[in-house]
Amino acid sequence: MEENKKIQKAKKGKVKQSEVEIEAEISPEVLAEHKDYVLSEIRKEFTMPGFRKGMVPENIVLQNINADSLLHEAAESALKELYPEILAMVEVSPVTPPQINIVKLAEGNPLEVKIKVGVHPEIKLANYKKIAKKIWEEKEKPSVDEKEVEEVVTHLREMHKHPSESGPDKEAVTLPELTDEEVKHFGKFENVADFKAKIKENLLSEKTHEADKRARDKMVRDIVADSTLELPPMLVELELSDLKEDFAQSLKDNGETIERFLERTKKTAEGVDRDHKEYVEKSLKTRFILSELLRAEKITADPGEVEKEAMVIRNYRPDMDEEKARAYAESMLLNEKLFAMLEGREPEKAEEKTS
Repeated sequence: MEENKKIQKAKKGKVKQSEVEIEAEISPEVLAEHKDYVLSEIRKEFTMPGFRKGMVPENIVLQNINADSLLHEAAESALKELYPEILAMVEVSPVTPPQINIVKLAEGNPLEVKIKVGVHPEIKLANYKKIAKKIWEEKEKPSVDEKEVEEVVTHLREMHKHPSESGPDKEAVTLPELTDEEVKHFGKFENVADFKAKIKENLLSEKTHEADKRARDKMVRDIVADSTLELPPMLVELELSDLKEDFAQSLKDNGETIERFLERTKKTAEGVDRDHKEYVEKSLKTRFILSELLRAEKITADPGEVEKEAMVIRNYRPDMDEEKARAYAESMLLNEKLFAMLEGREPEKAEEKTS
């Protein structure tokens, strides 16, 4: 590694609970440079009787500001600049913002800090192919009977019946026999048999889609449950804090207080906290394990496919910005490829899904 004159020391400790502490020293010269920079920024806005804004001499500014505060701001400025370099030197890719503890800060001395970050946990994957194969083979095989078809037919006819077919008091009346001519009002159907066949096909497609979704949800739950990893406590706390804020805002938006919510749901504050933590931990584990599955199977999304899918999404959602549309498109394509692998089939192409 090349010598870094700005960073005199960068040492990584042992990873514990998917967190690591880094000890670093930044040279006195760098700290002095950032002190000068911070002072120049303060001076731009500094006012004093007898001087124009930004024109107060530096020595007078120094006499009127807190020296310790200036040094701390200089340290923060230096760390902001050099943090990426420190990470690169110790080869750490964090999954959380840093917790920084300044160990030593004094004029003419190196800035000594300890930086704690959460890192990607080590994951021991379950036998995911075996789990997925069993679930997929045992998944529900939906069917549609004639009664269900007739219920849909009756519902559609009720919705479209002529006012003359309704009783004076809007009471249910017996509908006349369904004819080939009537079914043409519902779409491009050749006759009654074609109409009912298409309804049956649509019902079966919906049921199959729901059964597939339930099977996929179970695959993910079982793979996550049988895999092992240790979440960084820092990351859990960060996500938990965000969830609590969202929850509080949701209550406020609905004109409800936490006290009324607890009374209505017969829950305790401790119980809600446990639920929130359990939700966060499950969500994080699922996110990390799905990411690890993609890595293990070398599954990637083709940039051309991502762009094509993003364009389709933006046609339906013009309010969504390009970056979000691309991220959503990539996520969809990766999920499709992942489940195709787990289910032992070829992934659907973007044009097939959107046609």
